[in-house]
Amino acid sequence: MGLADVSRARGKTNRHSAPLATFPPQVSTQALALSARWDAYLGSLRRHAADLFTRAHRGCLDAFEAQGRRPEAFERLLPALRNRLLGLQARAEDAWQTSVERAGLAAGLSWEDGSLESEHAKILRLGLDLDLALEAFEIRLHADAARRLWECLEDLASPEVCCAHCGAPLPGEMHGAKVPCSACLNTTCAQRSLAPGLRTYLIPRLAMEAAWEKVHRFAPRPRPQALVDTAAFCEAEATYRQRFHPASPRSAQ
Repeated sequence: MGLADVSRARGKTNRHSAPLATFPPQVSTQALALSARWDAYLGSLRRHAADLFTRAHRGCLDAFEAQGRRPEAFERLLPALRNRLLGLQARAEDAWQTSVERAGLAAGLSWEDGSLESEHAKILRLGLDLDLALEAFEIRLHADAARRLWECLEDLASPEVCCAHCGAPLPGEMHGAKVPCSACLNTTCAQRSLAPGLRTYLIPRLAMEAAWEKVHRFAPRPRPQALVDTAAFCEAEATYRQRFHPASPRSAQ
């Protein structure tokens, strides 16, 4: 999910808004040229950010594998990415303060008619898009890590089997058997239970991704059906959908 994608998502959900560029009726050619150069500069920062996300995704998953597929591998890498993105926003603000604002005033733009404010608002839109892209990046990263963990489930599952719907233990049943569950009263497929602590990572991270996709109308990525069919997954997805809802002032804390 790139910056162009999250810009579209921002437009769909109307989570954030910033004024569009407006110019006085007889704007100068110099002002139009300045606005175009400013757009080009901000575009270069967006491309830099997109490259950062691509390289960070690959680097984070490499570290994840190198540390035995432990999600804790992300704890030091994600703050470093956040700092790099903040640096891009700082570069935009510095460019505005050192040259763009002065050049805009010289070209006939002003704060009074809103034309200069519209140009400065482009920094706000850049920051909002970077925030949303970082949120999407973290959601995708953890979901991809969860998928990789699921791939090695044979090594991570315990001998105990449980209800695929509610997770209750099914003592004495064989993995894959269709049996009634005394806890939720559903006919269920007996599944090997996950190692302690793993279920608390897999289900929330994949449910968060599913909720994000639905709220922002992105094509769904594959998820293990054995997890998707559980009550725990459905409850977690519903919780995250409420958190990501466009009416929410912030999608996630």
